[in-house]
Amino acid sequence: MKSFGQYFKYHFRSTFLRLIIMMAIVLVVSFINIDGIIKMGHRYISYINEYGIPNGHYVESMRVILGDYTTILAVLCTLMPILEFYGFKSRRNLDTMFTLPVSRTKMLFAHLLNGWIHIMLAFTAEAVIIFAALRQQKELIDESFLFGYYFVLLAVGLAIYLFFSFVFSQGNTIIDGMVFMAGWMFAFVMPFWIVEAINGDLRFYGYVNYTASNTVSYWLLRIINSVVFYSPFDKITAVFQELMEIESSYTSNSIKNMNIDKIESNIGVAFWCVMGIICLVLLYFTFKKQRVEKVEDISNSPIGYKFLIPFYVISFMLVAYDPLIVVIGVIAMLVAYIVYRRTFKIKKWDIIMIGITIVIGIGVGIADYVIESNRTVGAGVYLCENVFQYISL
Repeated sequence: MKSFGQYFKYHFRSTFLRLIIMMAIVLVVSFINIDGIIKMGHRYISYINEYGIPNGHYVESMRVILGDYTTILAVLCTLMPILEFYGFKSRRNLDTMFTLPVSRTKMLFAHLLNGWIHIMLAFTAEAVIIFAALRQQKELIDESFLFGYYFVLLAVGLAIYLFFSFVFSQGNTIIDGMVFMAGWMFAFVMPFWIVEAINGDLRFYGYVNYTASNTVSYWLLRIINSVVFYSPFDKITAVFQELMEIESSYTSNSIKNMNIDKIESNIGVAFWCVMGIICLVLLYFTFKKQRVEKVEDISNSPIGYKFLIPFYVISFMLVAYDPLIVVIGVIAMLVAYIVYRRTFKIKKWDIIMIGITIVIGIGVGIADYVIESNRTVGAGVYLCENVFQYISL
């Protein structure tokens, strides 16, 4: 088993059952979606026959069904790195694997290729079923865009798969790798929230009101939103949805929305394609230098706890803008470092980051005090002006 082909065949056969189970689950979900597509088409045609105008609910139903379709790809690209590389998180397994007469480079690319083939086969099976159902509604759908939609989604899916593969590989244990993946998944949302908090438009009850921002912040938020995890799937779906829906594509409002979605989807696709290439290169070099004795040990990757702990604590300080959150954040940061290091002995880097966090926290507290003071003064001036006007009358 010295060649890439021999190792790949061995690994593919050993994971074939996993592929069958995964495809079975995907197919069940796909058939559920087919039922939704058929009902959606019947409702739309009935509405046309009765009222003679297009039904706006068809647009929303189409978006939901295509959203379910892309959700499958997002889940596959997230879980597959764990399924492919969890064996490298055991010291005993890794010691055995590295003694095989195959280079680490060939081993790495065999696992990457195997995982991607599994994703493609499962996603393609779903696409065939969903697209076959959509093509039955030729009077409602322009089917010429279906294949373009499929390949663009795969390009972004591959990039996200490579990104998660690299991030997961940076953990020395399975748990650490999964924590890193979750940490980076939501890390892209924090800049969005920070800009919103600065503008005062953040809402903690279910949504973010970025339409209320000024022009510069609006487009900054649009750019951030276009690269947030899985957001490109949604933007790509929105664009192709408008292209495929024959009725809605002629309205000026739809054209305006599609132009905005096109900008965001182009930014998202370009960003993640570049990110995928970078992560593939980084994964190649870090995998070649991986040492067996580091496995199951403390994960000291610079993109792991060293970055994520201070990043999240500082981000929540800036978002919450509350002195109490600053105190809670510093305490949480200290506890997180103790858990991460697995000891009460904190290193110099940890002390430096805690110090920086305290300084930022003091700055947040001062800023909050100044803002509240200005609000109080402003309210007092407003009250005095109204009292004076009342007396004058």
